[in-house]
Amino acid sequence: MEIRTERPEDSAAIQEVHLKAFGGPTEAKLVRLICERKRALISLVALNDGKVGGHILFSPVTITTCPDTFNAVGLAPVAVLPEFQRKGIGSQLIREGLERCKENGYDAVVLLGYPSYYSRFGFSRAADYRLQNEYRAYDEFMVLPLRNGALDRVNGMVKYLPEFEVIGQQIVNRLGGDYDFTDWMTTNQSIFQALRLERIVTMITIGLIVWVAALNIVATLIMMVLEKTRDIAILMSMGATKDNVRRIFILQGVIIGAIGTTLGVVIGQTVSRIADKYHLISLAPDVYSIAYVPFKAAALDSAIIAVLAVLIALWRHSILPPRLRSFSQWKRCDTNDSKFKSRTKPQLRTKPPCV
Repeated sequence: MEIRTERPEDSAAIQEVHLKAFGGPTEAKLVRLICERKRALISLVALNDGKVGGHILFSPVTITTCPDTFNAVGLAPVAVLPEFQRKGIGSQLIREGLERCKENGYDAVVLLGYPSYYSRFGFSRAADYRLQNEYRAYDEFMVLPLRNGALDRVNGMVKYLPEFEVIGQQIVNRLGGDYDFTDWMTTNQSIFQALRLERIVTMITIGLIVWVAALNIVATLIMMVLEKTRDIAILMSMGATKDNVRRIFILQGVIIGAIGTTLGVVIGQTVSRIADKYHLISLAPDVYSIAYVPFKAAALDSAIIAVLAVLIALWRHSILPPRLRSFSQWKRCDTNDSKFKSRTKPQLRTKPPCV
């Protein structure tokens, strides 16, 4: 038996495998949709004497809370022709598929299946890793980490491709009658609406806090400049120019901005990483679908905020008080003025009369 990557000429044979293995068109249509839309990550076929006797498909999944570099895949579906079943073809397809996932750098594999069968490949209950699924399965929803510690910072809802929703509708069509189906988004619609409202209120509240803090900082910086009026007058009387004074305030702005920004970024990054690693803020998984509040301190966001903070400090500190203009005008006072001369001209005393 040979296991290789699917080729375009295998499409019809793969459809036949799923039709005969599952006794219906649902899985075959799902595979066709995923492959036509080029959403399949790994697609393998098992050949027995040149004939396609089995097929396995891996597609991307998304998880509510996970690192940006985390990549998980879903195993579904896997099928073997009835005449080739119970010969180990399905097991070989699964093992080869998992090995390909490791080679391609994926971190974990999830599936919905029988625990008694898939546990032999290393799969275990996903709920033990704080992972939920949109089909409300518990023991049947399983996961396999492909490297040590792959699921340490991962939790929440696992969602398959939209193409999998076709299965739900087609099951209803096959059942007939008054049956209907709802996905997890529809079932928990009220919760998501509450979360959206909570997010808006939180953004408004934090925005007001930031705005008030920014005004206080700006007022403090302006007052700091205004309080240096006498110092500016002394410097300019000693020959300093406006550019010299401006450079002094710019340097002061750089120092204050750099120190404050550095402390803010370091403290923010440290607190975020500690809170995310040790799950400091826990939640009810049954309500929020995640076990704790995740903290993601993006390095790019911190860098942008740091640059803007330093620029604001530079701008505010480089604004000189309006009275600086009067100081410069005083310095340029025309010393040849007649009134000035008369006030400064020394009075000569006359010689006293002889006795």
